[in-house]
Amino acid sequence: MLSDAALAAAVGCTPKWLHNAAARLRRPLRRSHADAIWWRMVYAIVNSAHAPVADAATAATALLRLDPEAGRVRLRANAEDTVALSVDLSRFHDCAALALASAIAFSTPRRRGRPRRRLPSGEAAVPYPGSPRTSPEHAPRLSAAQERLFAALAGCCASNPIIIEQPGPAPTAHHDDRRLQLLVDSAAGTAVRLAETLTTLGARPRAVPTRPGFTIAPSCFSTLDRVALAIGDIALDIAISWPGAGRYDDAVSHAVPWQVAGRSIRAVTVPARRPPATQ
Repeated sequence: MLSDAALAAAVGCTPKWLHNAAARLRRPLRRSHADAIWWRMVYAIVNSAHAPVADAATAATALLRLDPEAGRVRLRANAEDTVALSVDLSRFHDCAALALASAIAFSTPRRRGRPRRRLPSGEAAVPYPGSPRTSPEHAPRLSAAQERLFAALAGCCASNPIIIEQPGPAPTAHHDDRRLQLLVDSAAGTAVRLAETLTTLGARPRAVPTRPGFTIAPSCFSTLDRVALAIGDIALDIAISWPGAGRYDDAVSHAVPWQVAGRSIRAVTVPARRPPATQ
């Protein structure tokens, strides 16, 4: 079961919107993966068609009964058939799977107490205490599979991705040869090439089932700060923004450069995340 924070992240709304909508529909707020996809469809219809929540709920139920492979479906919105709602079911299910996987991997409840000060736009992140990123001798070593994956993704980005390192209790870089976390440049055109490359490499959302023809849409990088994927036995996190590091331009000045197979690679260390809470 998903927490309120994870459910809201999977839907793309706020927990308050979910609770208010559930109250209007007089239904309990369930938190299964299927419920997250249903609420995401409801929220999309409410926002795009400006429909009442009750009508959006009815439409969402009808649409999700259809085969995801149906592609674009036209749903009549009024009796005269003068207004219709067009939904690309294949793309919706692909985007919903990506959002759900990211919510499961990254969404955590807010800490109690006064929230940390947000960095103004363009301000660089403060180096993590004990971070090894000031010394390239502590740079992580990539496995052969990770090197090949990094090279494939670097070739489609405007600038080489930055590797995200999350240390353990000791002040040394912790590296998992089954996980690769990358902060990418969101320059114009990168999202399209990145989505195409990931799809070609067979990337899939982690821990979430997908349809056979799953495709990564470039738009997911404009709606999700971090995308939780798997390619073979490697867990891959692609980030446009990462807590503790910021966006690519914020992190590049703090990243440690080193050479791997003649390629310049950079890494930045951030505090290890806590596992997501469930209810």
